[in-house]
Amino acid sequence: MSAERYSHRVFADDVDETVRINQYPQPPVPSWSSMFFGFALVIRNILEDEEHGIRGGVPVDPPIRWYLEIGCTELCRDRGEFISNEVSKEARKIMFEMLEECMGGAVPSFTRRCIANDFGVQACWMLCDARYALCRKLPVIVELTVFSAFPVTSRLRLMPMAMEGLELSQLAAAGSAEDEMCAICLAELHAGSEVTRLPCSHYFHGECVLRWLRINRSCPLCRFILPH
Repeated sequence: MSAERYSHRVFADDVDETVRINQYPQPPVPSWSSMFFGFALVIRNILEDEEHGIRGGVPVDPPIRWYLEIGCTELCRDRGEFISNEVSKEARKIMFEMLEECMGGAVPSFTRRCIANDFGVQACWMLCDARYALCRKLPVIVELTVFSAFPVTSRLRLMPMAMEGLELSQLAAAGSAEDEMCAICLAELHAGSEVTRLPCSHYFHGECVLRWLRINRSCPLCRFILPH
């Protein structure tokens, strides 16, 4: 059986609407404390097993997707104290810790460290690039492709800190038909049944919302982002 292989890319999302080049009128320069890196962590799994004759690569759909944020003040307390080497070092450290939280041991430490190193370089480049000087959100995409004979999805764990925002409760009598339906599986939620409530107060079947949060860290209804 072939060993797992990993391929990754870290790049600026220049299609993101927050990148406003030559916009008129120009928005004010954002404060350092309001700026943050908003990035999508996308994990694709390609089934590949030469021993059993699967050579073309079969994608596992949909890809796992997390949306995360890193405030610029976490990299450097103040814009005036910006030092490239120090900011890059802090960006690498934070990214590695976040990947550890998301992936655990499902992806080798070496691969996670390579992604973190690339993010450290990307973060410094974007903070020094005039095209992003007026952006509060610095959009980044982190793509990881896993070539494996087995799906990697089941080995990735739901982030523990995201689970802290979940609350088990019993559903009270609903006030409308919409309130009585799980928006994920579209099945009815009966009064008195056990449901899982997100911090935004929306209710879902427990198993449904756990599956949802493994590929998306926001509420299916209002897109509220769970804390990371």
